[in-house]
Amino acid sequence: MAAATDDVFVVVKPAGRALSKAIVDSMAGHGFTVVRRAWHTLSSDDAEILYPYVFEQLRDRSSRVPGPYWANHVRYLGSATSLLAVVRHPEDGAHARMRELKGASPYSDRCAPGTIRYDFPGPSVFNSFHSCDEAAESAAMQRHFRLTADS
Repeated sequence: MAAATDDVFVVVKPAGRALSKAIVDSMAGHGFTVVRRAWHTLSSDDAEILYPYVFEQLRDRSSRVPGPYWANHVRYLGSATSLLAVVRHPEDGAHARMRELKGASPYSDRCAPGTIRYDFPGPSVFNSFHSCDEAAESAAMQRHFRLTADS
């Protein structure tokens, strides 16, 4: 049995909202179970926390500020509620399993059939699904969004 430290934080973003049950069913079909969930409208602060690598890149180019893509992405994330969930897999390697199931961007040549982003791409350039790639990142998101076992 996988440890709770291998729980994966996932987000079904606004483009996937109408498909959230199908996306959860897809995860379940690959052995994942939802252990906690909440609906939440993401703020710009939430977006910065959810996508820290974007802001790390901006800090590396200290004179740059987020461009129109990022502003539009933040607006998109706040346009409707998103399903925030913590999912668990019964075997080790849950984050690697979720990365494989998530798939590449739906607008990439690497996006493969059978992945969440291929099967449920969303109607816009902003995809419908996000997951954390590492346990420490997942734990931080669970604390930020108050989806911990003790919350």
